[in-house]
Amino acid sequence: MFSGIDPCALGSIVEVVINSNGAGGGDINVTAYSPTNRPLMCPVKEEDGVYAATFQPDEAGQWSIAVRYDEEHIQGSPFTCHVYDPNAIRVSG
Repeated sequence: MFSGIDPCALGSIVEVVINSNGAGGGDINVTAYSPTNRPLMCPVKEEDGVYAATFQPDEAGQWSIAVRYDEEHIQGSPFTCHVYDPNAIRVSG
């Protein structure tokens, strides 16, 4: 089950929460792929059937978050997360 990943700032910690809905004791694996397609493994922790993985994006652009259950993508995976560089934003007026 997935509710979306909001845009986030470069260097922030992004949390991906997966509710297993009683799917059983399968293996959940989360990998974040940078805009240059560099994989970043995300450690997954489980508490009461709710899984959470975190990553810290180090490149601005569109990241792809692959969530797999027993080596198969869950519904909607891979998900996207838009990462922006807050230091690159200029306001004038």
